Amino acid sequence: FSLVPTRYEDDTHFFLGFAFYNWWDAAHRDPSNPTSPPGMGRFTGMEVWVQDAQANNQTSTTDEVVYGTAIVDLGEPVEVLDGGRSYLDLVGEAAPLPAPSLDQYDEADLTRLRTQYNEIVYPDEFGLTEGEYKTGRWRKLREGVDYIYDDRLGWLSLTGSLGPNDALAVAYQYRTSTEQVVTVGDFQDPSQSGSATGNRTLFKLLRDNAPIATDAPWDLTMRNIYRVGGRSLNPQDFAVQVTYEQPGNTAQKTLPGVQISDGLTLLQALGLDRTNESGLPRPDDVIDFRPGYTIDAQNGRVIFPVREPFGRYLEGLLRNGRFVSGTELGVTVSGGYESAAPDLVFPRLYELKADVAERELNKLRRYAIEGEFKSASQSVFNVGFGLVEGSVTVTSGGVTLVEGSDYIVNETAGTVEIRNAIYLAPGQQIRVEVERNKLFSIGSKTLVG
Repeated sequence: FSLVPTRYEDDTHFFLGFAFYNWWDAAHRDPSNPTSPPGMGRFTGMEVWVQDAQANNQTSTTDEVVYGTAIVDLGEPVEVLDGGRSYLDLVGEAAPLPAPSLDQYDEADLTRLRTQYNEIVYPDEFGLTEGEYKTGRWRKLREGVDYIYDDRLGWLSLTGSLGPNDALAVAYQYRTSTEQVVTVGDFQDPSQSGSATGNRTLFKLLRDNAPIATDAPWDLTMRNIYRVGGRSLNPQDFAVQVTYEQPGNTAQKTLPGVQISDGLTLLQALGLDRTNESGLPRPDDVIDFRPGYTIDAQNGRVIFPVREPFGRYLEGLLRNGRFVSGTELGVTVSGGYESAAPDLVFPRLYELKADVAERELNKLRRYAIEGEFKSASQSVFNVGFGLVEGSVTVTSGGVTLVEGSDYIVNETAGTVEIRNAIYLAPGQQIRVEVERNKLFSIGSKTLVG
């Protein structure tokens, strides 16, 4: 496999609040023991709701469906509406944990949000943009089937990625380190009605159906997890490196003109290799195979222990030597950081949609996350470029699979990825039929005025 940084697994993994967004890098300072945010105990209950085509068409689902309103700053200080990055700079990595006492909504506001939702002008009354609240029908997802979540670090993974017009929201409970129970949203609240004219259920919004970088929910989508393919990976048959290919040269495991500490490779500098096979703090240029922290072995994913590996993290490392462990490394950049940064550091990757970043950030393609694995089954099929939109058909044993839930198509990469675990079991036969445009080419064009 070989992935450029823009090929992170988008719209699939989400922070459950801005405290968990802020704390992610600090949580992974010790590679052997990731830590919860200060004051955090564990999540004790989770409800995940999605607004999608099935939720809006009652006859197409047997899942529980309710009418609800999701708000991004529910349980959060109003400052989060400036966006997670601004909030991070304001309060630092140890942000306050989500709690009803922090948000701008008093009991009268909550009552109105539940009962007078059609009369509220959200931007005027609460300062919410269109991308920071969502009302309508929501379908409840099933834990362990549709999603899993980390009850200490505060993030969840969906089985399949959201569609471009889907929205995601949650309600949950957790215990603090002092055993206090905190509830965000109407978690397991039977008083809320499921009818169009009844009370609305209140959720915390994680993703709107039309994400924009300036809206607060943008930062709750994780962009540091890469699906390399395969299932049930094991450390003996898995290898990965991060490389940089300067024009006119072969790919290298270090950055040109950059010396980091004792010659750290990119794999080590980005935090994926900090221990040896025995767990001792001696990097050996082999990825630390830690399920749930650097690897999702079951689903073939690489997880970076820093939130923006090719953006703000790399900037802090090259500019000031700030390493994920919290220590400062000796870093020398030939010609100085400012002159080298345009070729090496890409904070815009995390401010643009993935397909836009792929078109605009040409130099980012010099990086590659590459390696090899042996797997119990194949999940990603290369079917070629130039696919005719809507032409892909996938079947298994005569059964036609459903795009979006059973499989996804990446027309840019020319791949079909099976997401439903049922069809990845040993012995399953997968048939993929596609139609391609007869005349198709990839090129670049520069317009200068």
